[in-house]
Amino acid sequence: MLGVVVGVLAVGGGGVAAYWFAGRHTHPSPPSHSSHAAVQQQSVPPAPPSASTASSTKQYVSNGHDLNLSFTYPSDWTVTPPTGSNTSDQPITVTSSLQSITNNAGGTVTGKVVVSIRPGSAQVSELASGTAVVTQDSVQFAYSKPTASQHQYPYLTYIRLSGGATAANGFDEVIITGITKFMKGQNISAESLGQLDPIISATFYHCVSESCNGTGATTVSITNDTWLNAAIFKQVQSLFQSLMLS
Repeated sequence: MLGVVVGVLAVGGGGVAAYWFAGRHTHPSPPSHSSHAAVQQQSVPPAPPSASTASSTKQYVSNGHDLNLSFTYPSDWTVTPPTGSNTSDQPITVTSSLQSITNNAGGTVTGKVVVSIRPGSAQVSELASGTAVVTQDSVQFAYSKPTASQHQYPYLTYIRLSGGATAANGFDEVIITGITKFMKGQNISAESLGQLDPIISATFYHCVSESCNGTGATTVSITNDTWLNAAIFKQVQSLFQSLMLS
């Protein structure tokens, strides 16, 4: 399959029409600056991420048929399966180190970020209830070195999961939604993602030990200010920017 995150969804009303996000004949468009958040998150070309340097990162390469991709991640984070060994398109999980996270209420908790890269056929279980909500309009960011199969300026969508943040501006997960822009207040379900392949997301968890991988853990809700400025989330943005999808 073509390796980029998303299919296009016609999200107005209730209808959803899906097609490949990263078609080789799709011409990239520059980032939209329709919101203050979008302006802060983009630059063309993107500025070198302050949270990552050549000496503190590693390169991941997947050899899966659908998950034929690579990305850069912080050297103190963990990745499963190991680089070069994913030949059966099993999901890739990138888990951050244990760090302090400022939640949407202004408090500090110990937590982790878990980045999931799933084939399009995977079950997106966290969206299965259909009660997840988009907390602000999707904004674009720029891939640093997009392949011919990638749209250079995909959308990032901010999601409050079921049972997650109570504040209107808090979100627990971000998903790269390709050329599809979701609007604040929309419900988003697994079906809303159409034929995304792969499905790339980052979810934030309250963890008390290094062994925590998000399974069974409580999610942490953050604000847009924390997303843009906290070191751990800059690292997530750097990982997203570095994705090369074939």
